[in-house]
Amino acid sequence: MTEGAVKFLVWGFGALKWKVRNLTIKNFQTKIGDMTKAINDWTFVLFASLTLGLAPFYPEPHVIGKIRWVVGGANGMQPMDWLDLFFHGLPWLLLLRLVFLYIFKTVFKTKESYE
Repeated sequence: MTEGAVKFLVWGFGALKWKVRNLTIKNFQTKIGDMTKAINDWTFVLFASLTLGLAPFYPEPHVIGKIRWVVGGANGMQPMDWLDLFFHGLPWLLLLRLVFLYIFKTVFKTKESYE
């Protein structure tokens, strides 16, 4: 192993140790907070639904093919297919969640929200 490769490995492990050492509960909570902001953002969820939720687009959206497969009895589906359905369907579930929350908030407004 060359001297440059050894220096690179030592530098890499040092950087990894620094990142692990600086991962505190507060940093972790900040990252969780950023994630909740993202899943409550209409533009992010809509963009994810139209791109990740429908990709690949040709010959038909992938999630539609998986849903047809499940409705048809899910014969021959393997665990990878179920995970694929989950990951392509997750943006759509998040979008449905946002729509439900929006409708729930507008229908069940209290008098306090008008003040």
